[in-house]
Amino acid sequence: MLNFPLRGESNVVPEGMIFVLGDNRMNSTDSRFLGYISMNKVIGKVIALNGIPLDETE
Repeated sequence: MLNFPLRGESNVVPEGMIFVLGDNRMNSTDSRFLGYISMNKVIGKVIALNGIPLDETE
């Protein structure tokens, strides 16, 4: 976990960037190693979280 903050430390994600974590934390190449990801590199749209549909009118 090269770039991941140690316990008790905190980081602020810069505006226009995101911090991503893989679902297999022991074997994921994610923001802990790659750093922040620019939003203009993100392709896709969230339509549900944990199987709960998002209502786009809210």
